[in-house]
Amino acid sequence: MRFVILGVMITSLLVLTCVRLGNWQYHKAQIKQQYQAQLDQRLTAPAVPLPEDLSQAESLRYLRVKVQGEYIADAQFLLDNQVYQDRAGYHVYTPLRVQNSQQVILVNRGWTVKDFNLSQVASVPVPTGVQTLEGYLWLPPSKQYRLNTLVASAPDKAVRQILDIQQLSQQLGAPVVPAVLRLIQAPAGSDLIVDWPRPDDRIVTHLGYAYQWYGFAAAAVLIFLVVAWRRRWKS
Repeated sequence: MRFVILGVMITSLLVLTCVRLGNWQYHKAQIKQQYQAQLDQRLTAPAVPLPEDLSQAESLRYLRVKVQGEYIADAQFLLDNQVYQDRAGYHVYTPLRVQNSQQVILVNRGWTVKDFNLSQVASVPVPTGVQTLEGYLWLPPSKQYRLNTLVASAPDKAVRQILDIQQLSQQLGAPVVPAVLRLIQAPAGSDLIVDWPRPDDRIVTHLGYAYQWYGFAAAAVLIFLVVAWRRRWKS
């Protein structure tokens, strides 16, 4: 009897843990699917001016906008650890001061390859004069991780490990929009690659993990039943 009680307790704990982990992975897959549907819908809509009210950041997600302004060239930086088609590189971020406004928005201008043969990072030219840009708003994740803990993301660094909009705002001495403008296409003459990862990227992986955890839960129940049946049969 003690074996049955102990077996039920252990099996129940294993099943509960595996089901929760499966639900967690399945929920992540659902969120990515929802984000992809939202992006697809908003990219088919016409571009709108950048909203004045930016207090509700979630409502800005994937909003297609069209802005005019001038780049702040001396505040440009490269975000490290960005992979495109299995090649290491950077995303080029340049703040844009919106025309006839106090707003500053960070523009992701695209991806550039990382040249490991260079001792210093090659500078990426910044267009001058008033720019007319069209893209969609992307919200940076709330939690970000630095892969190289020995490299600091100081405001004066040309290469940074994490994207910190609040830090950039302090550097510029002006409020920065809590969203990034991802260009829909690269400007003429630009060597930067504009091909953003899909929100539903790796959704199959999350579903695979979910079904795997559900399978572990089912296996735990099956193993308990088989072991219990064998003990009862031998007795």
